[in-house]
Amino acid sequence: MDNRKSIRVAEITAEAERIFGSPEKAKRWMEQTNIVVGKAPISMLDTEHGAGEVRKILASIASGGVV
Repeated sequence: MDNRKSIRVAEITAEAERIFGSPEKAKRWMEQTNIVVGKAPISMLDTEHGAGEVRKILASIASGGVV
């Protein structure tokens, strides 16, 4: 895993843990296919664009909105 991807994974995982309240729930969310994007969020972290989409989904979840 390249350094940029490692940083994206760490940052987004930490954000998911904050939003979902536990590492286990965050991991489950990151690894399950997301109905909005049709794939698991973790698989989108190869690029900054994909990571941005995951951040948008997390922000929507955090604010109680829908994507």
